[in-house]
Amino acid sequence: PTIVNILSDVEPICSVNFAGIDNESCAEVACSGPLEDFTSLPGATVTQGLSYDITVTGNTAGNYINYFTAFFDWNQDGVFEDVQEIGSVENDECTMEITATLNVPFNAMVGETRMRLIKNYNASPLDACGTYGYGQIEDYKVTVQQGTGINDLTGNALRFHPNPTNGDVTVVMSEVSGLVHFEIMDMTGRKVFGEARNVSAGQPVVLPIAGKLAAGSYAVVVRSADSRGVRTLIVH
Repeated sequence: PTIVNILSDVEPICSVNFAGIDNESCAEVACSGPLEDFTSLPGATVTQGLSYDITVTGNTAGNYINYFTAFFDWNQDGVFEDVQEIGSVENDECTMEITATLNVPFNAMVGETRMRLIKNYNASPLDACGTYGYGQIEDYKVTVQQGTGINDLTGNALRFHPNPTNGDVTVVMSEVSGLVHFEIMDMTGRKVFGEARNVSAGQPVVLPIAGKLAAGSYAVVVRSADSRGVRTLIVH
């Protein structure tokens, strides 16, 4: 969707740096519109299952707190189903850099899609097509590439139980050590659970999902720096 509203002053996003996007825009309050479409510029290029840092700046128009959130349409259906909060800036005119790590799902559809960045006064924006009092929205092009050169965790290299489940799930990886990201996606590609843990090979990891997921089918995605795997989970 493209419908989104800023009801009061446009307090701008000043700069965005993310996976090939390096864009500076008008930094003065109300000097541009509430929604800026930068999809015609060179966009970001990302790879399935990897993570990328984003750095943003903004103008708060005084001693106020503004929050940044990035939204993605990974399954290319026209809906920004993935919400990734970046952080906040206070009493600043485009000098304080906020950096966060954004995750590309293992099952992100290959090809061109969009990222929407929203900066909002006083609360982290959670609706890509919502109405906000002060802030700004920017849209960017993102191209997703297929992951290559990463070890696929097949067979007993990645196990989890119980399945089906109506409680927590235990994951065991026989070949992976170090920082591991655990994600659970619903069938639309929307991330419904995410955690990162430092683990040792063979160490059981309990994902605390009891009571958090509706009944249905989900994709459990596990990824480290050089390995990744996906399994189907049934919740009843």
